[in-house]
Amino acid sequence: MSELMREALRSYQRERMFAKARAHMEAVADETGVHTEEDVVRVIREFRRENELAEQLASQTRTGTR
Repeated sequence: MSELMREALRSYQRERMFAKARAHMEAVADETGVHTEEDVVRVIREFRRENELAEQLASQTRTGTR
């Protein structure tokens, strides 16, 4: 009986942890506007594009060309 109670408690704790993580992820998704897989792909592309532009600018600044 005590093993059954321990397993029930572990199950409850896992469910609570998952619910808290999900609530946090939903809040972040709302803040960032990233809700779908397509949104993730869009954000990754934007990030890469910005990094490429920053790298090009840094390279031009180092070489003195613009």
